[in-house]
Amino acid sequence: MRLFKSPKILLLIILIVAFLLRIVDVSNNPPAMYGDELTMVYDVYSIIHTGQDQLGNFLPLNFEMGGGRPVGYGYFSIPFVAAFGTTALAIRLLSVISGVGLVWAIYFLGKRLFSQKIGLVAAALLAISPWDISMSRGGFEAHFALFLSVASVILFLEATRYKWFYALSALSFGLAMHTYSTYKLTIPLFIPLLLWFSNFKSEIKKAGNRLPLIVATILVGAALCLIFAQAFLIYSEARFLSINAFSQNDLRQTVTQKINFDLNTAGLSKNISKIFHNKFDEYAGIFVENYLKNFSMDFLFLHGDGNPRHNMATTGEFYVVELVTILLGFGFLWKKQSWKNTQFLLGWLGIGPIAATLLLQQHALRANFMLPPLVIISAVGVVFVWESIGLWRFVKYVLAAGFIIQFLLFTERLYFVSPNQFGRFWSSPAKQAAQMAIESSRNFDYVILSDRIDNMEFAYPVYAQIDPRVVIEQNRQRSTLNSYQFKKIGNVYIGHIAGSDTEKFLAGLSGSVLYIASIDEKSNLKNYQQIEGPDGQVNLLLLEKKNSK
Repeated sequence: MRLFKSPKILLLIILIVAFLLRIVDVSNNPPAMYGDELTMVYDVYSIIHTGQDQLGNFLPLNFEMGGGRPVGYGYFSIPFVAAFGTTALAIRLLSVISGVGLVWAIYFLGKRLFSQKIGLVAAALLAISPWDISMSRGGFEAHFALFLSVASVILFLEATRYKWFYALSALSFGLAMHTYSTYKLTIPLFIPLLLWFSNFKSEIKKAGNRLPLIVATILVGAALCLIFAQAFLIYSEARFLSINAFSQNDLRQTVTQKINFDLNTAGLSKNISKIFHNKFDEYAGIFVENYLKNFSMDFLFLHGDGNPRHNMATTGEFYVVELVTILLGFGFLWKKQSWKNTQFLLGWLGIGPIAATLLLQQHALRANFMLPPLVIISAVGVVFVWESIGLWRFVKYVLAAGFIIQFLLFTERLYFVSPNQFGRFWSSPAKQAAQMAIESSRNFDYVILSDRIDNMEFAYPVYAQIDPRVVIEQNRQRSTLNSYQFKKIGNVYIGHIAGSDTEKFLAGLSGSVLYIASIDEKSNLKNYQQIEGPDGQVNLLLLEKKNSK
């Protein structure tokens, strides 16, 4: 192919396409910032201006407002938030850059494992990947963690030529673990596989490698020690500990009831029955079932994880046509007996969904470590078909048509349907309410925002770019208005009013009042105005009161 005769130019074109697909209208599509983006961008904004997060913690290692979220993505977003403020562009730029960086990294990884041609095809497939484009357009820590991890693999493999790359690889792995919580499990499982693949035993024996390897070991050890310290002293992993499969009360009760039922109906002695019916077997079955769902047609090629926030076009994580190229890729590797590369990619693929499985979820972010090996295997399949002759020539054009058609369908949904259809998944009512409050605060004595609007408490300070000192003070001690506690920012109050008291409360305030409420509060209000969102559905309720002073 002529294109492959100018690989640098082709790679540049691929990177430009990848960047455009990820950056175009990223401030407005997704249409608003969801809860994690809102809390993170404001924590970063607060650190820039005060050195503290919005709860008043000085240079924290975890963002408490985000449920103990690691700070890696936030701290690396500081330049963008400093430049663009508390905007969607600011918090999403790092994810956009991560997406383009991943395209570049997958090229080098494909080239290192197989050939330059496979590297270029892998880069092209990732550039148009539904999975990666969706991750690139939201402020997702998992995406940055994936980029750091793939970069770490490349650095580690290239350390055979540049010995200090071992230390850089270790540093990058450490940063990845402190960027997204599930990588604290994924990376320690992956490192032994990488050591095996890289013939690490022979590298240890080289005298010039000793100091870089000692530094690398110290860096990885420090990252792991910090993880344990955070988990046991700061309880940063409280959310994971509360939602994993082994801590869910409903599941535990279901398992116990099933075991008791089986023990009573087996017709065997209890000691023998316990060999066949016990918690280990039940949980193992649940784990295997959920693990295999990550490799299902439904997840990978048809509908994805079902969350429009992670999968904006509500398609599979891969194009359906890639089922063929992935299978052909496996077949080609088997035929060529590329055992070690194949085992490495299969091991990588097998480790990818473990963290998501422990949480009993098909989750595009928590399982995103699966993406690189699948893309490379798909690229192997594409190159195999493209270089074949005879009957395969027809298959070549069918696959090309399949890619083009599915890419067009995906982009139509991504750029035109999704922003309007799934605005609620991105807290668009909170953005709409915040903008109304900003515009109306000069015309009313009181503007009250109901915190029943999802993420309202975080949205107003972000969209209004409120001084972090005010927010820190209000997070420490709320203000009182007619016996109710509110977060007070000027004449804007954010909080909750008991349903039956709403009308009475509003009437009791002297002066003009604007109350912006959730649609769930309909039964508590009279004479309200309905405010529609971009999808034509009612987003908010608006109630104005002109009380005498």
